[in-house]
Formats: sequence, structure tokens, C-alpha cells
Amino acid sequence: INLRSDTGGDCSTVGTWNASTKTCTLTADISMTSNGVGIMISSQGWQNDPTETGLILDGAGHTITGNFASGSGTMSDAGVYLYQTHQVTVKNLVIENFKVGINSMQTNGVTITGNTIRDSYYGMYVYQTGTCPNCGSGVSITNNIVEDSGSNQGGSSIYVSTFQGDGTCNTAIPYFHPEYAVGPPGNNPTPVTIKGNTITDEG
Repeated sequence: INLRSDTGGDCSTVGTWNASTKTCTLTADISMTSNGVGIMISSQGWQNDPTETGLILDGAGHTITGNFASGSGTMSDAGVYLYQTHQVTVKNLVIENFKVGINSMQTNGVTITGNTIRDSYYGMYVYQTGTCPNCGSGVSITNNIVEDSGSNQGGSSIYVSTFQGDGTCNTAIPYFHPEYAVGPPGNNPTPVTIKGNTITDEG
């Protein structure tokens, strides 16, 4: 399933698309029969392409189920994969049995809230490139549940790398220039907030 913020992409195959708010709300569960990406949100070409900006994925409590077997798959085998996109929100999803529950790669302005991730090698993997202050800009990871993922499987429950925070713990991320790979000069520091999450294992 590929989503776009200009047209909705494949949203209508699994949910409803609201063009005014750029929101895809799921109306059905998704089940994978092999390793791969459940829902992909990525740039469609050059950076700053409008298809990569401002999309909201609302799971509405629905489940994306993968086909991950321990030791198999790649980092792109994710329940939700954000790649070189900008100002994206992922909320209210249940994700289970993937290599990575939510993988955010070279994406700025990421909000991940109210999700449940189970039985995955990594719960969340939020990674950027560059050297601060020209590194990642803006992350908010709040009120999620990560169960039996990460150290229980061998990866991390919540992994965040190469972002510069502003020390505020704000959950609202201001809009900034949408460079996909690194936060350009003037973007940083912006909030990098990880709070209110619950991590458990089967032990």
C-alpha cells in the first residue's frame, strides 16, 4: 500500500481519504503473506515534491500483520515505512510481526502517537543522516505501546538516531523547510520528544 499526500495513493483500497486534511483513515485490517512493507509513505521524486509532505495515517484501531520470522527480512520490511518524506503523522495503529514496526528513514517532522507494536525485531527505528546542526529535524514519539519487541527479539524497542532536540519536550513540531535527507541550517534545534510510551516484554 503506497500513500501520497496529494491524491491519497492507494488509501481507498484500505480506508477513506480526506483531501483537505491529507488524512488516510483505515477501515480494514491488513495482513501480509510474505516479508515486505505494509504501508509505504515516501517521496515521489525530488525533495520538496508535494506528494511527500504533511500526510496523516490514522489506523483507527486497525491492525497491520506481517509475516516476520526471527532472523529474516530487511529493515524495509516494516508495518509502516517512511522514506525521505516530511511532516508525517502515524497514529492509532496496531502493528505486529514485522522486522520493524515503524521505520522512519531520512524523514523530518515525524509524529508517532497512540500506536501499539507487537512481536517485532525493532519496535520503532527512526534514523536520519548528517552532522548536527545539519541533521534530522523534529520527532515526537508519544503514548505508544511496544510489546515483545526490541531487546526481546534482539533489536531496539524505540531507536532514534541523528536528530537534535531543543530541550523543550514539546509534542508540536513547527513547520520548517522540508529537506528530506538532513535538516538544513536554521531548522535545528527543533523538538525531539519521546514520552508517555509503555514498553513490555513477555518475561
